[in-house]
Amino acid sequence: MPGNNYQIKNCMILAGCFLLIFMGCWPLKLLAADNIKYYNSLAEKAQPNAQIIWKRSGLGKSPSDIVFLPNHTMLLSLADKILCIDEQGIVKWENKGNGQGKGGALVWPGDTSIFAPGLGSVREIKVNGANGWDLAVVPTAKGLKTPLLAGCSDLLYLPVAEGLYALNTNGGIAWIMSPWESADRYFLNSPAGRSFLTCAADSNTFYVIMADNKGRYQLKAVDKQGVILWSFWLGDILAAWLYPDGQGKVYLTTTVKPNQQSGGGKKASKLNTGSIYCIERDGKRPLWQTNLKINDTLSKPVLSSDGVLYCTTVNHLYAINTVNGSLLWDDPLLDLVSAPCVDEQKKRIYAGTSNETLLAISNQGRMIWSRKLEGAIEAQPYLKDGYLYVSTQKGNLFKIKDVYDNASKGE
Repeated sequence: MPGNNYQIKNCMILAGCFLLIFMGCWPLKLLAADNIKYYNSLAEKAQPNAQIIWKRSGLGKSPSDIVFLPNHTMLLSLADKILCIDEQGIVKWENKGNGQGKGGALVWPGDTSIFAPGLGSVREIKVNGANGWDLAVVPTAKGLKTPLLAGCSDLLYLPVAEGLYALNTNGGIAWIMSPWESADRYFLNSPAGRSFLTCAADSNTFYVIMADNKGRYQLKAVDKQGVILWSFWLGDILAAWLYPDGQGKVYLTTTVKPNQQSGGGKKASKLNTGSIYCIERDGKRPLWQTNLKINDTLSKPVLSSDGVLYCTTVNHLYAINTVNGSLLWDDPLLDLVSAPCVDEQKKRIYAGTSNETLLAISNQGRMIWSRKLEGAIEAQPYLKDGYLYVSTQKGNLFKIKDVYDNASKGE
């Protein structure tokens, strides 16, 4: 009997420990559940176009696009933290930033780590949310307003005013290319006016759009060994985006302010000039260039498998033939603010607006449906396994299914 009492006492202690652990975890689970709304009503299921599966709220503004991992989770980079959320809307982990208050685009090369840029630094985050290595290459990164980082399977590229750092994914420095220009060798310090707009990389090349101290921007291509392949002058641009296709070409969109004066007595245009380029890695010059008169700025370009390049402005969606740069069609759509997302199977394009609406457009430029959400949709919608994931500037993340049936509409 004493032995039985001892066993009973041990079981009671273990049960108490489990209860304390459960009680300690419960408020976190309860908080997570309170921020999720599942749309199971008959009215929602009867929606003929776009059905909301769930809404996750209270996340904060996301300045960058969603990154999906192979374990059915997604990453949202916020101003001060990174969230990992599963396909049911549950937050799996949260990783606090390094205190810089600026969120840059995350880089996931396809292995077990994610890399988050800082202003002149990079830190590793494991796919389970644990912190890895943290490397600051310069104490203060001049010219960087938003952290920039690009990478491929084996190298990360970190541009700073002094030069370009190539890092191995284990945190070691593979090489340093410095300075950016041969003329910089005559300066004791890096040019104060050196600034960067954006960067991107594929398996062979790093691309960056940067300015000199007079504000003149250029696109530079650098190979994996740190050799500058070429530079292409872009001028005094307002905004730019890059899209390497992985096949030796890079597409870019730029926006230039209108000229203040116009010759021949003509009035100067009040419209910006948006330019879309296709440049071959080994060609150094554009294969083609398409210019458009626009009210705002061109978005990041997105390439479909059938060779069509899509991009948006505040009131248009453009479709460009990548063979010769010709404009296939132009769809007037008000208040567009996100880059487009392409559904290859349904042959549709999705984009978000500043008036809280998600739009679906056919690949021929016809409006299919619109769905009002909560918050401006500035980040690019993400498509995964037939579902759309849409983040808004009110801190909401939606999971949406496009159920519009072309056949039932006689199309």
